[in-house]
Parts: sequence; C-alpha cells; structure tokens
Amino acid sequence: MTTVNKPTPSILRPLLVIGATILILAGMWAGASVVNLVLMAGLLTLLCVPLLHWLRAKGLASWLAITLIILAVLLGAVLIIGLIGVSAAQVVAKIPEYEQALADNSDEIAQALQARGLDPSAFASTLRSVAGWLFGLIAGVAGNLAGLLVNGAFVLLIFGYMLADSDNLGARLRRFVPADSPLYVSARASTSSVGTYMLILTAINLTIAVLDVIFLTFLGIPHALLWGVLAFVFGYVPYIGYWVSILPPLVLGFIQGGVVGALIIILGYWFINGMLSTVIAPRFFGQGLNLSPVVALVAVLFW
Repeated sequence: MTTVNKPTPSILRPLLVIGATILILAGMWAGASVVNLVLMAGLLTLLCVPLLHWLRAKGLASWLAITLIILAVLLGAVLIIGLIGVSAAQVVAKIPEYEQALADNSDEIAQALQARGLDPSAFASTLRSVAGWLFGLIAGVAGNLAGLLVNGAFVLLIFGYMLADSDNLGARLRRFVPADSPLYVSARASTSSVGTYMLILTAINLTIAVLDVIFLTFLGIPHALLWGVLAFVFGYVPYIGYWVSILPPLVLGFIQGGVVGALIIILGYWFINGMLSTVIAPRFFGQGLNLSPVVALVAVLFW
C-alpha cells in the first residue's frame, strides 16, 4: 500500500495576503482625499442608474438620458455649494455676535450652578471649546469654498464616466466570471440591494432635512436651510451623523433661548429623526441591506 504525503501547509501564503492587505490599506489611507471623492462618485452612480434605466424605458436615447441626469446633478451640486458658501459666510460675519450671546447665557447658567454649590468651570470651558470648534469649522468651510468647488467638479467628472460606462461593467465582469456563477449572481444582487438601500435612505434623509428646516424656521433659528443640508448629508452616517447635524442648531438655540431653547431643539430633532428612523424607515428597509448595527458603526469609524 502506498501512502500519499500531504503537502505541508505553508505560512507564506497567509503572510503574503496580510502584507498585501496592509499595503492596500496604507495606500488608501495615503490617498484618502482622492479615494473619498471616487467613492462619492460611485454613490451618485448607484443612485442614478435606476433613473437612467427609467428614462431609457420612456424612449430617451442613452446619450440624452445621461446628459439630463448629469445636468440635474450639476444643478443640484451648484445650488447646494452656493447655499453652503453664502450661509457659511453669513455665519462667519455674525460669529462675534454669537460668541457674545453665548458668553452671556453661559454666565447666567454659571451663576445658577454656583448658587446651588456646583462648580461651573467645567461647564463653561466645555461650552466654549465646543462653540470654538464649531465656529472654526464653519469659518474653514467658508474660506475653502474654492477647494469645495474643485472637489465637486472632480466628483462630477468621475460620476459622468461611471454613469456612461455602467452598462459595460456587467459585460466586462462576465469576461472573467460566468453569468451563471454564484459570484456573479451574488455581486449583481448585492449591487441592486445597495442601490435600493441608498435610494430609500436618500428619500428618508431628504424628508428629515425638510422637516428640520420647517422646524428651525418656525423657531426662528438662523440659517435653517444650511442646517437642513447638514442634516441631509450627515444622514448617511449612522449614529454619529445625527449628533454632528444637531450641534449647530443646538448651539444657536442655546444662544437665543438658553437652556429652554436648547431643550426644544433636542426634543424636536429627537421626534423628527426618531419617528422617521425607527418607525417609518424599517418598513422601507425590509428589502434593503441587513447590516448589523455593530458592523455599520465599525465601518463608519474605519472609513
């Protein structure tokens, strides 16, 4: 009887895989600014491919449908960037006024805390740090509007090429992977699911942003449109995005109405986002991706 010697497992292959992974991640980290723009263009493409198919089904030629979508995205980007630039410039012009009002309200709360035997120094320093970071960030956006326009143009350029080449992607993939293979079927199903998920999420974010603008306008919070755009953009970031989007109106609510004004902002945002995110959204996400909350949070922190 002959015995077959099994090859000894080599540690070389796992080491090569780990090394290649580290090199890829390091390269992505080094070129994060470009990678993020490409990912943004890919997201826009996923959102617009169903619209492209719908326009073609209505009888429009491919070139005309692609041109109309690119023009619509370009118009939306110009409006959003223009709104951000104008509103941020207005906020920057009023920063001294906001800082003075913030200091006055902080002094009143500090006196109330001191009257109750509490140390107000931690509260005052924390509030000043948060407000300084926020106003500095807005000033940076206003001063870097040219860079925002350049990045937006780069994203639109990549988006146009991706959208025009979206039909050929499947054909190229089939050259290497058969159409009936599990890998190809899974990739196609995953792409469709991601597109559906992002469309639903976009509709929900847009609804939340509109309701936030109405709510803030009713309260008289300045630059409500800007904070609505912020809520729409950061609505794509799970868990963390909500706290980032609520911070500017929360500070302005505190400046205008003290603790009561800040509490009203918190309750209003909690009701709007809570109703749509926990009551209405799950009904529409039934056909979307089934991601674990832990996986989503780790992915956000990683990227």
